[in-house]
Amino acid sequence: VDIQDNHLQKPGTYEARARRQYHQGDLQGALKQARSWLKDQRFSKRAVNIASFIDSTGLQKYDVATELLEDGLMTNPHDPLLKNNLAYSLAKQGRVEDARDILSRVNMSRASKKTEAAITATKGLIKFRDSNPEEGRPYYVQAVSIAKDTGDENVTSIAMLSHAVEEIINNSTCSDKVARKALDH
Repeated sequence: VDIQDNHLQKPGTYEARARRQYHQGDLQGALKQARSWLKDQRFSKRAVNIASFIDSTGLQKYDVATELLEDGLMTNPHDPLLKNNLAYSLAKQGRVEDARDILSRVNMSRASKKTEAAITATKGLIKFRDSNPEEGRPYYVQAVSIAKDTGDENVTSIAMLSHAVEEIINNSTCSDKVARKALDH
């Protein structure tokens, strides 16, 4: 959607500004807009997801993302994506048991296919971070398969890159192959 800059100057356009700045690669600007959006709409799980995604994936501020997600879950306690993103941030901080506990409380019948792909990848992450890469790999393979079925290349790329990062961190013999495959995607 092509949005004129003058439309983004109107009050309450935080979501549109956050999305635009994110797509332009301005993570700090997008985060600022997402936080303003969250102040304006305290119950918006989309605002929490965007702000926490930028904090965790873009800026690697997992503790900040964790705090945002915990707040978001107070108003949206059954949201599978919020729970997944919290588990992801916890696992990235080495809090594997906490991450596993959060994921165990996800009602998968409420999850979209994209969220199912994310949850499956997070299960892989948890296994890798718990020193079980052999058990984590099948989760990542399954996550990529689910993501491909959604037709969303972005979700597929995130799953593939996340797998590659864990293989590299673990210094595995297949890290080069997995990384090449993710980058060629």
